[in-house]
Amino acid sequence: MQNSAHIAGLLVTMAENTDTELSEARLDLIMAALAKHDDQAIEEALARHTRHSRWFPRVSEILDLIEGTPEDAVRLEAEKQWGHLWVAVDKGAWTTYYGEELPGPAHYLSPLARLVLAQMGGREAMLAWKRKDLDWKWKDWLDHFRTLYGQEHLLLEAQDRKQIPADVKKLVEGIGREVK
Repeated sequence: MQNSAHIAGLLVTMAENTDTELSEARLDLIMAALAKHDDQAIEEALARHTRHSRWFPRVSEILDLIEGTPEDAVRLEAEKQWGHLWVAVDKGAWTTYYGEELPGPAHYLSPLARLVLAQMGGREAMLAWKRKDLDWKWKDWLDHFRTLYGQEHLLLEAQDRKQIPADVKKLVEGIGREVK
């Protein structure tokens, strides 16, 4: 924050506008929390809050408006992977042409997205989706993605079931246990 007097003035004005008593200690707390952010981002967040709320914001609400919430990051990643899914379909990721090697779904989709697709019925089910159902499928995709996001450490990627014990052994040895 470069112009702390200006930001403090905005906060005092917001407090007066919402009939909220703003103590020096509370103002200092808010200013300390906002110190690492630039003035424009703070002003935009305060303006958004003023447009959508009649109450003085808590520090966490201001920070969420500036930084976004972790939920926003999950949704953005899910949207990105949803887009990659349709690019993979357009590029023929599951199609093999005689003499051609096209990149497979692993080239387009993250391991998490491939797992979500598998939980939704896999490629065959996806290719049978009707255009009118895509809004519902997107919601299902987002629900599955949210559930599994951050759990990537639980995913074991193996080409076949014979490889899984070797992968598990490697993981366990990696945390300091010897496996026989």
